[in-house]
Amino acid sequence: MVHARHLDVAVSMLLFLAGAYISYVGGTYGYLEEGAPAAGFFPLWIGFGVMAFSAVNLFNALRRVGMVRTIDTAEILRVVLCSLAMIAFVWLGGRIGMVTASYLLMLAIGAIFGPRTRTFYAFLAIVSAGMTAVLYVVFGILLSVPLL
Repeated sequence: MVHARHLDVAVSMLLFLAGAYISYVGGTYGYLEEGAPAAGFFPLWIGFGVMAFSAVNLFNALRRVGMVRTIDTAEILRVVLCSLAMIAFVWLGGRIGMVTASYLLMLAIGAIFGPRTRTFYAFLAIVSAGMTAVLYVVFGILLSVPLL
């Protein structure tokens, strides 16, 4: 006998694959023609929608079965902050240079994931400076990569 929870997981996976196929085929029809939606515009977005909603349903079904645990809000916040730090690194790299931007990135990621102690921050600053120096020697001097 098939349990409804397992059937829900299987149907969600099939719908996700169907949405991927719809998006792929819709993309082959063209997205825009002369600034107006082409034949593939709506199938592409409908396929993305089917994929998104079936992924959410799959996650919920797996969580009900016990295969996925709930993610803590603090973990999600760390991932978002780390992603923003990397985006800032890319943006700052062209403005203040890769060496300084990489030092700031190491400080930011250490502050996001590390403990909140004065000793840790001092150690983080020293290790980040040392690693930045190593990166400068390897890329800037030995490999002659322009670091701006």
